[in-house]
Amino acid sequence: MNCTPGSESGRTGHCQAMLHLHFSNRLPVLTERLMRQLAMQAGGVFDVHEIIVPSAAVQRAVLRSVADTHGICANLSFDKLARWLWRVTARLVPGVSGESPFQPDMLAWQILAVLDEADFVAALPRLQRYLAASDPVMRYELAQRIATLFDQYITYRSDWLEHWSAGEDAVPLLHGSGAADVAWQSDLWRRLLARLGAAERHPRQQFIEGLGDPAKAALLPPAVHLFALPSIPPLYVEWLQAMAGHMEIHLYVLNPCAEYWADIVSERRLALLAERGEAAGHEVGNPLLAAWAGSTRTYFATLIEAFGDHQEDDPSAFPASPGDTLLAQLQNRILQLEDLAPGSLSLCSEDRSLEVHVCHSLTRQLE
Repeated sequence: MNCTPGSESGRTGHCQAMLHLHFSNRLPVLTERLMRQLAMQAGGVFDVHEIIVPSAAVQRAVLRSVADTHGICANLSFDKLARWLWRVTARLVPGVSGESPFQPDMLAWQILAVLDEADFVAALPRLQRYLAASDPVMRYELAQRIATLFDQYITYRSDWLEHWSAGEDAVPLLHGSGAADVAWQSDLWRRLLARLGAAERHPRQQFIEGLGDPAKAALLPPAVHLFALPSIPPLYVEWLQAMAGHMEIHLYVLNPCAEYWADIVSERRLALLAERGEAAGHEVGNPLLAAWAGSTRTYFATLIEAFGDHQEDDPSAFPASPGDTLLAQLQNRILQLEDLAPGSLSLCSEDRSLEVHVCHSLTRQLE
C-alpha cells in the first residue's frame, strides 16, 4: 500500500495507507499473517514488536505459534489496548503518568475516600441511605462497582464526562432514578478530578493535538499489531485513527464471512425496516449470520468508516472448513453467505460436531 500523494512514507503527513486490515475466518491464518508482518518489520535485532491482545489465552496462542515456527519467541511485548494507548499517550503529553489513574482497581480507592466525605454524602439522600446501612466491605464493593462504571463512561460516554467536568449535570434521555443518579455521579467525577489533579480535558485530546508536532509524533512506536480483538470501543478508534497517519497499525480481525455482509438482515428485521421506509440497501442473507452477528457487523462498519477499506485481497485468508460435519456445513454456508434452505443439511447420527447442552444461565448459553 502506498501513502497518499504529498506525504512521506514514515512519520509525517496523514497516511491512511499505514493502517492495514487483515481479515480471516481462522485464528491460525491471522497468526500466520502476524508472523509474516513481524518478519517484514524493519528494525534492529533488539527492537521489540508491540502486540495488543484481548486475553491471556490469545497471547499464549501467539507465543506458541511463534516459538513453533522459529524455535524461540523473543522481543514480543504484549499488552491490552487501553493500557497500551495510555502508555503511548504518556510519551507525548506532559504530566501524564505511565499508568492510568482511572483504571478501576486504582480508581476504586479514590472513590472510597470520597464516599467518606460527609459534605458529599449529605446532599445525596439515595446514596446516604445505602451508606448508612453498609459495612466497610459493602462500601468498598460499591466503590469497585462505581469505578467499573466510570471506566465504561471513559470508554463509551466520554462526552458525558466532558459535560460533567464543565459543571453540567444533565444527560439526555435519562429520567427518574437514572437522572437522579447523574447528580451524584457528576459531583463524584468532579471531586475525583480534583483529587487526582487531572486536567478537565481528557489526555486523548491533548495527545491528538500533539501529533501535529513532528517532534512529538516521532515518539510513537514504529508499528503496533492489534490481534483478534472482538471489538474496539469508539473512543479507542478515534485514538488509533489519529495515530494511523504517523505509524504502522495492523488490525487482525476474525471475520466469519468472505463476502461483504454488512447489509444483510433477517426476514423479520427487513419487514420491520420496510414499515419504517428504511429497507433500502438491506437484503436477506444467511439467517444465522444475520441474527447472531449484529455486534460484529457494527464493529466492522466502525473500522471501515474510520480507516477506509484497506484490507488485503487474498482469497486464501478464508479457508473452508474441512469435512462434511454439521458444524462444517454451517460454517461454510456462513463463509460463502449462502442461505440455509430447510432440509438442506445432511445429518449423521454419529455427528457430535454441534451439540446443545443444558446451561446454568443465559450468559453461559451465549458463551
